[in-house]
Amino acid sequence: MFGVFAEVSYAVRGGRVKPLVKKVADFLNLAPVFVLNVNGKLVAKSAMFGRHDLPTRLGKYIAGQLTPGDHYRIGIAYGREFKHAEALFASLERHVREAGATIERHFFTRVGSALGAHTGPDCLVVGLQKRDFG
Repeated sequence: MFGVFAEVSYAVRGGRVKPLVKKVADFLNLAPVFVLNVNGKLVAKSAMFGRHDLPTRLGKYIAGQLTPGDHYRIGIAYGREFKHAEALFASLERHVREAGATIERHFFTRVGSALGAHTGPDCLVVGLQKRDFG
């Protein structure tokens, strides 16, 4: 799972992200990219400079993490703006193809209230399932 939140303060208030991450992100104008680690804990794995065009940039970042030749199912959860989810998928589709991987299926859903309390209204969350043909 990958996620980017336009405003990190919701994750800090919810106890999912340390206040230091927000301070650094705000000071340097970074948009942290969060992932779930093997223990299910939300951690900042990377960051993007600036908060402009996050859907397109997140799609490119995620595509860079995928294995060429593999097939994926993708779910995109979004906050208040469906157009951001559409832009993210368009970017994913283009960059995944360029990376030599395949998106077999995808779907969109709104972020529920439990997750939304920690991500804020302008979040994008992507879940990936690698298809196993064996």
